[in-house]
Amino acid sequence: ALGHDIVKDEAVSATCLTTGLTEGEHCSRCDYKVEQTEVPALGHDIVKDEAVSATCLKTGLTAGEHCSRCNEVLVKQQTVNARG
Repeated sequence: ALGHDIVKDEAVSATCLTTGLTEGEHCSRCDYKVEQTEVPALGHDIVKDEAVSATCLKTGLTAGEHCSRCNEVLVKQQTVNARG
């Protein structure tokens, strides 16, 4: 018997929006396999971006949100005009 010729199947990291996989392995000669298991998507890690009040001379910002993992802007901050 030749024995198994093991090939490693690399793990794939989950992201905020996509699933990942655990490490697995298979034999290049036969049907032997250690299945990879699906790892659920992490979901966004929401960070609140504080509002900045406008003054007479300086513009401000509305409140917003972004993800600390992937930096996707979930709620865009809008510019608030200076009050004059």
